[in-house]
Amino acid sequence: MANRKVSRLRAGLAGISVPNNSDERSAVQVCQPVHEEGKRGCEWMKAPGATLLKALALLKTTGMPVRLIKVGGASHPRYRAPFQQQVEALGLRDSIVLVGEVAEAHLPLFYSAADVFVLPSYVEGFGLPVLEAMACGAPVVCSTAGALAEVVGDAGLLVEPCGAQGFAAAIASLLQDRSLQERLIQGGRERCQLFSWGRTAQDTLAVYDELL
Repeated sequence: MANRKVSRLRAGLAGISVPNNSDERSAVQVCQPVHEEGKRGCEWMKAPGATLLKALALLKTTGMPVRLIKVGGASHPRYRAPFQQQVEALGLRDSIVLVGEVAEAHLPLFYSAADVFVLPSYVEGFGLPVLEAMACGAPVVCSTAGALAEVVGDAGLLVEPCGAQGFAAAIASLLQDRSLQERLIQGGRERCQLFSWGRTAQDTLAVYDELL
């Protein structure tokens, strides 16, 4: 078999406008679902939704006042009821706001209103939401799934998937350490500069030039 060379290309981040931040800040998860039959979304109870709910419950036992704003639907209606049952079982009814799906143009409002942006994915192809969050000045806590670790680099806090305690600890560290927040906010904005669709196009053309 002939030797084969694999080139890694960065995806891009489109321009995103950042509104003024609100005085009230919350933890935010953005999970805009893909409507496909059989597609397991973030409210499937063996998926990231369960991990994040458990992390939130752990934070609540410490007395930390954390509110989760969950943006995005359930991917399929059959996942919503078990998700809400888990919310009730963990005593989180007053700690979670289910926003539902929102227009892309409105997403920056939620990113910029967050003390922490959380993406506890089990599987992630690239992870544009973390770049969008960093572009809006939200410090990021995310899993190491897929390409997330490569995308985030040292500009966010990385946690192993399925680790509720790890997510709880990472969220708590950000909420309690303003200097860490500011460092990740600045690092996230700088990290975003590495990603643009123009650069993606240039890198793709360079690969074609090398192969032809």
